[in-house]
Amino acid sequence: NGFVAYGAVTFNQLSMNSSYESVTAPGWALGVSYKRGNFLYWGVGARYNNAIYEVHLTGQTPDSVADNLVSVSDIDIPITLGVNLLSVTEKFLGLRVFVSAVPAYAFNVGTNGYKTLNKDNLNNFNFYGQAGLGIDILFLAIEAGYNYGFTDVFKTTESKPGQVFVNLGFRF
Repeated sequence: NGFVAYGAVTFNQLSMNSSYESVTAPGWALGVSYKRGNFLYWGVGARYNNAIYEVHLTGQTPDSVADNLVSVSDIDIPITLGVNLLSVTEKFLGLRVFVSAVPAYAFNVGTNGYKTLNKDNLNNFNFYGQAGLGIDILFLAIEAGYNYGFTDVFKTTESKPGQVFVNLGFRF
């Protein structure tokens, strides 16, 4: 039982309709989570997620990558169920697999070169599924996994998000 504060590197891409294409771009996240249980455990957390997507019109090669970056800021609430495969040695070494339901509130879109990819066109409430693997070594927690968005980020275009994440955290 305990808390983890963490930072994350994310790699983000949108599954888009035929008007736009998306290429994987790096982003970041900061969060805190609470975990309770040993072999079987549950957890809940809060995460500020700054997903950055590289988007360009289909068939066009962008002149500058910076002109095609779209950042979306949201607050995620991961609700997690997992199994600690090394629960006997949990204080020193843990190996976990987990799945999460992640409701999220998106509240901002950074400045970008697209008129339709803006805050007014943002779906504020989104829902993600998450799965991953975690390793705990003494006071460190390392997690890697994937988030899949079941709802579109933007209202007027197909834009389901996918995100690979790597978290580095401190357990206390």
